Amino acid sequence: MNSIFIDKIALIFDFKSLALILSLTGFFLLFIKSYYKEKEIRSFTEFHKKTTENIISGSNSDYYPFFKDDRLNTVENNMRSIEKYINSEKNIIIEDKHKLQTIISDISHQAKTPIANIKMINEILLSRNLDKHQSKEFIKSMDREVSKLDFLMQSMITMSFLETGIMKFNSKVLPIYDTILSSLNSSMSLINEKEINIEVICSEDILVKHDPKWTAEAIYNVINNAAKFSPFKGNITIEAVQGQFYTSISIRDNGTGISNGNIRNIFSKFYSKGDENGSGIGLHLTERIIKGQNGYINVNSEINHGSEFILYLPND
Repeated sequence: MNSIFIDKIALIFDFKSLALILSLTGFFLLFIKSYYKEKEIRSFTEFHKKTTENIISGSNSDYYPFFKDDRLNTVENNMRSIEKYINSEKNIIIEDKHKLQTIISDISHQAKTPIANIKMINEILLSRNLDKHQSKEFIKSMDREVSKLDFLMQSMITMSFLETGIMKFNSKVLPIYDTILSSLNSSMSLINEKEINIEVICSEDILVKHDPKWTAEAIYNVINNAAKFSPFKGNITIEAVQGQFYTSISIRDNGTGISNGNIRNIFSKFYSKGDENGSGIGLHLTERIIKGQNGYINVNSEINHGSEFILYLPND
């Protein structure tokens, strides 16, 4: 009897010991879990601090902790996304600022020559006793310089819109014939002055998706360039042909032509082929306008046998 009682007492103590051991183990595990949780929270706090500092300074983070807690991991990923977005926007702002500085510098540099010429002509008109014929010639020269300066400033403004992404093309499906006539009308002053023969081959039914205002400017730049380098009483042919996917607008002249070496440079900004009367902007703008509408340009030319510029625009 005593033996049974003793066994029961021993069993009770065994249960108590087991319960105590389990309790102590549970507390120990809870302590370990709390310790690592606290450690992870401290790590997250450090991550949050460094990421915030990087966002403010514009630096890229090189601190990549791994959080086992799904909630902390989600917040980390969100902060990473915010950091990348803000840094990307900062880079865009810095790039736009650099472009603006370049454009201002370009305007200042390119405007110097016509302004200096206008000042010189004005000083001559004011300081010398010129006869009526001489005065008229100097006034004509001044008028050309003013026109050149006006074209330069308008072109630089357009170029700044293109390079900074401010300008958006308003493309519509319209007859390309009307756009060609618009650009041709803008070129008639020089064409009439040199008595150049113009031939337009274009059906009024050809419809092309394009921005009529900017496409007309692009075509005008090519026509004006063709007229500038054409001989007195030369010939310019403008022909539009609609293909399956693209419509081509060809402008051919019988002018001085372009060497193979120069063809690679004619679309570069401010490249004027050694011509002091050229700004070197027109063809650069033409390329930007055509490419901005998902088109492209081909050039065929031979010295003393003229040039052909072919502008391709997608039909839709």
